[in-house]
Amino acid sequence: MDTTIPVPGFMAVTLAIVVFFAGVHINARITALRDWNIPDAVTGGLLAALVTLALRSFAGIELAFQLDARDTLLLYFFSGIGLNARLSDLLKGGRPFLILLVLTVLFLLVQDGVALAASHLLGLPDGIAVLLGSAALIGGHGTVLAWTPIISENFALTNAAEVGIASATMGLVLGSVVGGPVARAIIRREGLTGTSLEADPVVGLSVEQAEETGADITHIGLMRTILILNVVILIAYALEEVVASLGLKLPLFLLCMLTAIALTNIVPRLAPR
Repeated sequence: MDTTIPVPGFMAVTLAIVVFFAGVHINARITALRDWNIPDAVTGGLLAALVTLALRSFAGIELAFQLDARDTLLLYFFSGIGLNARLSDLLKGGRPFLILLVLTVLFLLVQDGVALAASHLLGLPDGIAVLLGSAALIGGHGTVLAWTPIISENFALTNAAEVGIASATMGLVLGSVVGGPVARAIIRREGLTGTSLEADPVVGLSVEQAEETGADITHIGLMRTILILNVVILIAYALEEVVASLGLKLPLFLLCMLTAIALTNIVPRLAPR
């Protein structure tokens, strides 16, 4: 007889952090994973998936994770992305950025076209093509998880989240397996150089950059950032009702990101200080 063990939201978040650090240690010890740029979270997540699969298959134990915290954290994630989308920075990209943008849009259309065609030929349920196309392959896990409630509601797909996560994971892994060796070959062919491969990756500002710009991470700066993120999310909640009244259906995460993009480009101009 199978046994279901509920995992509360706080415990689920704690386990997610542990899983992340497991991925960090595995990637640090397996050169191929680093060469293929497999994210630490994906490595740890695949390990966690195998463990939960083994528990269910061999011990009859199923872990039921409460995911309310995940949905809230997704809003912070996309709000943070929006706050970093400054048009001035994008314009600095010039011609290379424009080329990359055009190629990205073209491949986005190719992904969606292939997903639609494959879904039709295989007789898959309506709505599932969204989870197999660019929402998962370009948007990644966060985007596809944010869209799954709408897909489930409109097309009665009870397993939309599982399909979307599987598609995003497959795209990420295959993209890394193909992209890693191809990028390495181009770098070697062109004789490109950069930061030493032995250097630890830096997220955010390095110590040298912080000293040059005078940036500092303090408790005041942290609380200010959290406040800004909360303000963005509150505005998005208010806009959600306005958008719904217009007959449009947009996921809350998208409104958070659009709100953040608008604020980060408008507020500094209106109030430079």
